[in-house]
This record gives sequence, C-alpha cells and structure tokens, in this order.
Amino acid sequence: MTRALVRPLLLVALAAVLAAVAGCARQVHRSAHNAVVDVTIDEYSLTPTDITVAHGGRLTIRVHNKGVLAHNLAVMRARLIVARSATIDHGASTALTVDLKPARYRLISSLSDDDVLGIAGGLRVRR
Repeated sequence: MTRALVRPLLLVALAAVLAAVAGCARQVHRSAHNAVVDVTIDEYSLTPTDITVAHGGRLTIRVHNKGVLAHNLAVMRARLIVARSATIDHGASTALTVDLKPARYRLISSLSDDDVLGIAGGLRVRR
C-alpha cells in the first residue's frame, strides 16, 4: 500500500473507533425495577455521562475509581446533595443505593474541585 492510501485509511479507522467509544460511554438506559448501573470515575471524567432509568424500585450505582486520587459520587437535585457515597480510594469500588423520584439529577464527585475538572454526569429518572 502506498503512503497516500495508508493515512486516509488510518484516519477512517480512528474515527470509527472514536465514534464507537463515544456512543458506548455516553448513555445508559435501564428499565428494570431495582436497576444496577456501573459508573467509572477518574481524575477528569465520569462514565457514562448520561444515564436514564425507569422510576420504581431502588437504583444501585456501582462506582469504580480508575483514577489515581480518591473520589466519591454524589447525586444532586436543584443544587442539593440527595445521596453521597463514601470516599473511594484509587482502584477501589463502592455501591450507592438510592430510591429517587422522577426527575433529572446531576452526578458529581463532590471532593475538592472534581466537578470543575469534569467529573460530572446526568441521571434521569423517568416515570
């Protein structure tokens, strides 16, 4: 293959991989009662960034800290923290079980300036 063909093929392959990763990481839908959602936190992100669950039953959020620093997970509504996990050390995991009313919530790590660094996402509990 000539160099003129290799570069465009590599760019197309890279774009396909990035699109696949972005599509997988952005949104999770759960409709079952007593749903379980996995969330990963590191220094600059919370994945997935958008989660939708059906109202009815408990929601368990399993939080995995893949970062180097300690983080936590807080569920916020209207600037108020309605639930918060314990601090999660590097490489550790914890679970936060909540029973939320239908509404939109914000998921953040509430330690120091984690929210400003991008450790945030959305949670929608629908009727």
